[in-house]
Amino acid sequence: MRILAGFLSILSAWCRSLFARVLHRRSFGADDLFDGMPETPNIEEDKETAVVDDGEGCISMLPDATLQEVRSSLPSPAAAAADGEDRISALPDAILHEVLSFLSTREAVRTCLLATRWRDVWKSVPVLRINVSPKEDYSSATALAKFVNHLLLLRDPTAALRKCVICARLENLHRPEYEDRDQALRYVEQWIRYAIICKVQILRVEGVFDFNDRVELSKATLISKHLRTLHLYSFKFEGRSLDLSSCDTLKVLMLESCDICPENIFPKSLRHLSIGLNSTFLAPDTRTSVAAPGLVTLHLTFFRGWTPLFESMPLLETAYVHSEEKCHDRCENGNHYGDCGHHSCKGCYNKDHDSSHCVILDRLSGVTDLILMSDPRTFIFRKDFKWRPMFNNLKTLLLCEWCVVPDFSGLVYFLQHSPILEKLTLQLYSYMVEDLEIDESYSPTKQFMASKHLKVVKIKCIKEDNKVHHILKILCTHGVPREKIDIQVNRSFAYSC
Repeated sequence: MRILAGFLSILSAWCRSLFARVLHRRSFGADDLFDGMPETPNIEEDKETAVVDDGEGCISMLPDATLQEVRSSLPSPAAAAADGEDRISALPDAILHEVLSFLSTREAVRTCLLATRWRDVWKSVPVLRINVSPKEDYSSATALAKFVNHLLLLRDPTAALRKCVICARLENLHRPEYEDRDQALRYVEQWIRYAIICKVQILRVEGVFDFNDRVELSKATLISKHLRTLHLYSFKFEGRSLDLSSCDTLKVLMLESCDICPENIFPKSLRHLSIGLNSTFLAPDTRTSVAAPGLVTLHLTFFRGWTPLFESMPLLETAYVHSEEKCHDRCENGNHYGDCGHHSCKGCYNKDHDSSHCVILDRLSGVTDLILMSDPRTFIFRKDFKWRPMFNNLKTLLLCEWCVVPDFSGLVYFLQHSPILEKLTLQLYSYMVEDLEIDESYSPTKQFMASKHLKVVKIKCIKEDNKVHHILKILCTHGVPREKIDIQVNRSFAYSC
């Protein structure tokens, strides 16, 4: 695999060098498809990104026989420089397609200027990469839309499409010349439909829009029997439900800065789900439901709204949940357990919330690796303790400040309910905890011993204060010897929740 990747690196570098020499001698564009593009690409800027192994199996598509063909076709660098012979053009289309698949689509289209041999090669490249970045700039959003629309119109409709990436940087799209970005937004769903029709396996559309420009997708747009990986940034979905159950080959789903429907049904094939980066659970007075029975890994981070309810996830092995100040599971009166006694408090006593069951910890109780991060004022984890979920498979656990507020109950709970825990990390980097009242008069109501399998406890903090000393006391009280505790002090890691 490394040998093949090396050959593709050499091929792509030679292609760029050849493109630069030819384009430097020609001052014309290919046709109006290239409106708004610079006539000569900046080769110097792109040297470091000539080839990118995207980890999706692109280079593994070439068989051994093709590798031998590549070896026999390549001259030595010295010979190529001496005679100027273009042996790359003699390579079969399959290899040229693989080489061009590592370039942005804009660069791949430019290869039609090289020679007659290259005129139509770009039309069958199995990867589309539409980028807006400092290196791949467009004069306006209208120019971007025009390029993509012409590209899809002229591309070979019979060509396979393994991967489609439409990726733009927000700092570029918010410049004055992108005030017409609505012209690009109106075509986004059509571009996604094109990729689905072409049986795309990996689809990523991200970074094109801001918080107020989320694009709505209809229910039929994402129906596919071929899609394996889907990554969407800044979208919303038609109706009250997102049903992807018919996408029965989908394994990876990432939703960032998306509006999440109140009801979500994902296929049994889905193994990895990530929801975060200011994604909003839209249900205003109740919890969003998520059905994903085949999940192996779950990332739920930096979301807005009520913590969602997941249905059973019996295969789940790894989970990372990070709730911050935008999470609605917070008491208006500063209570840390979600039972302040003031029934007008929407955080503690929302009338539409079912208080007869655990919200999230019971769905995570079967994992082997768990990260639970939270603003100390968010109570959802502590509120779930009353249901006493056991973490019988848990081996690796990372907690932050919430586990010591207000009375170290989070830390104590996991020491008591994780019988085979091997590694515990406490990350105490927030200055906010200094402003919260912590009850340091801990005395165990019930004696128990922490996991006999516990190999190390790492305490990462900005200073070794009374809070850290009290943690040491708790650990030692429950049978964790001092030599297994590693305190790491680093002020540079301080942050505010």
